[in-house]
Amino acid sequence: VKNVAGYDLCKLLVGSLGTLGVITQVTLKLRPITEQRAIVRLACTSDNVEAMLASLHESRTRPACIELLNRGAADAVFAHAQLGAFDAPWLIVVGYDGNADAVSWQVQQFVKEVGARCRLEARVDFPADALCHAVVESAAWAAGAVVFKASLLASAVAGFCQAVDGEPDRPQVRSHAGNGIVFGCWPAGLTKERAATMLTLWRDRARQGQGSVVVLQCPSDWKTTVDVWGPAPEAAALMREVKKQFDPKRIFNPGRFLDGI
Repeated sequence: VKNVAGYDLCKLLVGSLGTLGVITQVTLKLRPITEQRAIVRLACTSDNVEAMLASLHESRTRPACIELLNRGAADAVFAHAQLGAFDAPWLIVVGYDGNADAVSWQVQQFVKEVGARCRLEARVDFPADALCHAVVESAAWAAGAVVFKASLLASAVAGFCQAVDGEPDRPQVRSHAGNGIVFGCWPAGLTKERAATMLTLWRDRARQGQGSVVVLQCPSDWKTTVDVWGPAPEAAALMREVKKQFDPKRIFNPGRFLDGI
């Protein structure tokens, strides 16, 4: 509700992991499915992936998504979509949606901007669906695995992803490159000690991009020794005050959120 005093409850509760209250009813605002969608996939080398992402940020087009995947993540996505993989160390998947004229113009404009700098393939309308769904649903394939999530400046994504891709225990790297979110997924079998070492490296690198790292998924017994949230942010004191106002007796999920909130 606009123009009222007090907390924005929707933004406050989303992501609070049940530490501020119990959601008993949800109202959703929907919008129609777009008239048309297109997916462009670009095969990149380690030398030009950063330049390609910079071109996308400066593009006259307005992508609905910009996904950066290393070879392991790309192979998994293409296998799920039943498509042949590109033989390249990095893949950028760019999505467009809207009315047919707008999508057509944006794809053509993007191809002009990219030129001959890398190999690309565009899929429009129905042929784009399988790859689009595979990219969206890839986050659900990590059952039983160890998953880290880094949040950093979008301009730092390429360097960060390339650094973690060069680690000995190379994860599947998948990034929402337009907003600075990076996921690393290791299959079951990674030891707790090795995961803790990798987590320290990720956090050191994320700080260089003004970011942070949390553990999205790991075996439950690791959580007594592995710091899944990382150092408390500067706003932790404010978060504790909000917690006191909503839950003064610490009934709702005590200790579930960062810094023991």
